[in-house]
Amino acid sequence: MKDIAKLVAALVLVVALATGLDPYLSYHTPLRVQLLNAAAPIALLLLAWAISGRAWLALVAPLIMLVLLRVADGLKLRYLDSNLIYADFRVIGGLLHDPRLVLGFVKLEYLAWPLLLLGVLAAAWWLLRRRPPAPRGLRWVCGGLAAALLVFAFTIQLPPVVPAMDWEVFHQNNGARKVGVSGNLVMGWLSRGRVEPVREPGLAEAFWTDPLVLEAQAALQAASHERQPDIIIIQSESLFDPATLCEVPADTLLPALAEHGVGGGLEVPVYGGRTLQTEFEVLSGAPISAYPLSQHAYYELLDHPVEALPRALARLGYRTVAIHPNKRGFWRRDAAMDRLGFSTFLDLGSFRYPNDFSRRGYVSDAALTRAVLSLLDSSPSPAFITAITMDNHGPWGDGPVPNPEALPLPEGLDGEARTLLADYMARAIDADRAYAYLVNALERRGRPAVVLVYGDHLPALPEVYDQLCFRDGQRPQTQRPPFRFWANFELPPVPQSTRSYLLPGLLLRNAGVPIDEAMRASVLAAMVDAREDLPQEARERVLRAYAQVAVRRMEQPVRDPGLARTLVVKPSEAARMLGRHLLPESSVERLENGFGFGARSEAVFQVGARVERAVLRVRLDDVVGCPREQAPRLEVLGDGNLLYSTWLSPKTFRLVELELGGVERLHMRLRGPREDCGGVTVRIAQLQCPMAGCKDPQQVPAHARARPQMRAVEVDPTEDDIRALSMLRAEFRRSRDEKVANLDFLLARVLEKDQAFGTFRRTGDGQLFMHPADVRPARLVLDVADLDALEITPRIEPLSEECLGFNEPGKEGGVVGLEILLDGRPLLSRMVIDRDHASSLPLQVGGGTRLELRVDKGNEVPWCDWFSVGAQSISTLDEAHASGG
Repeated sequence: MKDIAKLVAALVLVVALATGLDPYLSYHTPLRVQLLNAAAPIALLLLAWAISGRAWLALVAPLIMLVLLRVADGLKLRYLDSNLIYADFRVIGGLLHDPRLVLGFVKLEYLAWPLLLLGVLAAAWWLLRRRPPAPRGLRWVCGGLAAALLVFAFTIQLPPVVPAMDWEVFHQNNGARKVGVSGNLVMGWLSRGRVEPVREPGLAEAFWTDPLVLEAQAALQAASHERQPDIIIIQSESLFDPATLCEVPADTLLPALAEHGVGGGLEVPVYGGRTLQTEFEVLSGAPISAYPLSQHAYYELLDHPVEALPRALARLGYRTVAIHPNKRGFWRRDAAMDRLGFSTFLDLGSFRYPNDFSRRGYVSDAALTRAVLSLLDSSPSPAFITAITMDNHGPWGDGPVPNPEALPLPEGLDGEARTLLADYMARAIDADRAYAYLVNALERRGRPAVVLVYGDHLPALPEVYDQLCFRDGQRPQTQRPPFRFWANFELPPVPQSTRSYLLPGLLLRNAGVPIDEAMRASVLAAMVDAREDLPQEARERVLRAYAQVAVRRMEQPVRDPGLARTLVVKPSEAARMLGRHLLPESSVERLENGFGFGARSEAVFQVGARVERAVLRVRLDDVVGCPREQAPRLEVLGDGNLLYSTWLSPKTFRLVELELGGVERLHMRLRGPREDCGGVTVRIAQLQCPMAGCKDPQQVPAHARARPQMRAVEVDPTEDDIRALSMLRAEFRRSRDEKVANLDFLLARVLEKDQAFGTFRRTGDGQLFMHPADVRPARLVLDVADLDALEITPRIEPLSEECLGFNEPGKEGGVVGLEILLDGRPLLSRMVIDRDHASSLPLQVGGGTRLELRVDKGNEVPWCDWFSVGAQSISTLDEAHASGG
């Protein structure tokens, strides 16, 4: 009897704790709601008591659960304006592909209570570990009650609306206000099921007979649809104009967005995050509002191939490529892109570390733009490319911002908010300049092209919004990110505002392409909504009917779902797979992720029509002392026919998609470079094969044998692009240009070099990469006979996740020893350079002739010693060479 009383007391205490710790409930809340909110903690209490037999553990476990749920709900509400819901737990596996994108917002102070409770739990276990457990009978009772609750949870299915709780599944984003944080999760679980659309019978048919739609149809038929330009979508992460904030100068921080293109504000379905909802609307043309239960569209709405923008353009002969410099599985894009109709999805493996990465650790918008241009340059047919940026993804404020004094920060903004907004402004400026870079490059190329750029949602900057209002006086959640259309031909009128699901219709109309029947309704709905002369209720009537058309389109089987194929996306595996077919007459070096080509070397692969498509990342080794004029030419042939040809200069970015359907013999060869100018690395970023043909010889179906087309780049179009890159980082430009000039000055004075582990090469910001070997240091000897002083910048380049994974205490990569000698004598004592080193070293070299830099592995670990050095300033004895040269 005493044990039963103890159990009842524990249950009452848990109910009281569940109500007391919940930010939305009180002890005056109806008892049924309090019991519902306590259901999950009670189940955990019973389960913990049954398993452990310890009452204290059984009580602490639900307490920790309640605190964690309150912290998680508070964070989500602050950053995403939504309560924690059951559907959030469905995507945890996908988020684990890159946890920092979520956990980066979790500040240490938010974890104070959970960490304290974990400490209490550990202390209690230590102090009470010798006490006898509860009687076996009580533990069986607890286990039976816990099992009954679990059986109830897995067998009961609630309707979408529960009047007794004043709760609706359609409004669960704010449901915690009705039933508490834990209660909202329980109700979400009990009403779980397939995400179904809102169905309004007869509206889909009414759409096609609506007078406004018929008018749009007539206008569409009268317009020309003979053009097939390249089509580029840039989904710019968290993009908005900070000048819309009060106290920020009204002059836009995004001049390229204001100057290039037409557009306005975009109504998107999310705030602060969940990019995939906006992305789904733009690529499918289906409004999320038609699926009220959808929280993560790629998980809930794309379990089969659907009719969408990429598939429609593919039927018109477009190459369809999605490129996102993150891990493929994040937001389940690895499955979603294929089901939307993209023939190729390129991820982080198509980029090179550290050259393509910003100081923030993400692939820069500039590198992503260069990838887009390179894919366009290699495409023999019109291309549709969707680029999803990463560099402006939160969290913000986790690193120094160069030249923050140059940013128009309001004087009244202080503390953390000032740091966050400064970092955001710097990233948004980079995104704007990358857009200008893209537009200018497309203008130089001359091929017809249309670009759509838009922000997916407002950034999650609540600390900033707490201090600064918006100029229109509205809440942050109602603000609209920008969208712009640009083309190198005349565009039809573009509305000042629209919705993200109408963008594909506007894009097809603006491009002037033949309208695919599957997407015709999207075009017509967008045209009606763009008419500012119509009353709002008339436009809403058409859009409501269009939503039913879009729902039907999403449910219909696609006309051409595509062929089953093997996709190899890990570069090392793709290189090994292709290497199996390398013929003996080849003269290339096998590398982990591809093949190395020297002067006049070639590779011949007997692929036997196994490979349908290959994506290559090509780079020229940036070799010290090699003149730019010695540019090599890479040629790719299939069965003797030229498939691709391009010139390569040291800084060109070449991402090449090759159509290889039906090719039996693949031939790559290098022409042109001098013997001492290094070579070219061809990295195999991705392979696609019909069926299982990548691995096993088989009879390839006739429909897989497409005739490849040739794309020969007679001049290097990226030469002008490279010269335009200086505009991308104006805040770094002066210091970067000085460092680049200084490095050029010093490399012209190289007397000796010992490239211990790999070739010395430049980084993008005027550093020279020098990796020591296990038993031999990297050495560089410079002629300093007429120099007085120089200030060098030794550092360790950011390590990749793979390198960090190898590290363990006492055995860490990214640590080197640096010796500096002048005429054979130590100029400074040997020092250790690690990842925390951030200072420059002034060197007085007047009167000397030979300056030697000697870099060894620093500790017992030889891997990932990514050392580089540059020159911040140089002065000559006669001061003829000022800083920057």
